[in-house]
Amino acid sequence: MDKQIKAKWIKALESGRYAQGEGQLHRDGTYCCLGVLRALMHKGSKDSEGGDNTFLSKKHQKEAGLTMRQQCRLVTLNDDKGYTFKEIAGWIKKYL
Repeated sequence: MDKQIKAKWIKALESGRYAQGEGQLHRDGTYCCLGVLRALMHKGSKDSEGGDNTFLSKKHQKEAGLTMRQQCRLVTLNDDKGYTFKEIAGWIKKYL
């Protein structure tokens, strides 16, 4: 994973500035952990650009340096396991 993007993402997840949601990258003012990443990478772009609103587009995935498998794991932590953004940030630090 790109080290600069990773550092910004971890900081954003730990900041408390983003309300956590699930099921979509961004919906009704809430974000999945991947939605926070996309928001950081593309400030000013529309939420519907470049993806299915569940995973990052291939372009964004490549830019961040994430595999689809890693995205799936992060979605599982966020949506199914109930990890908080701070817990997800810890996972990112350790495994990405």
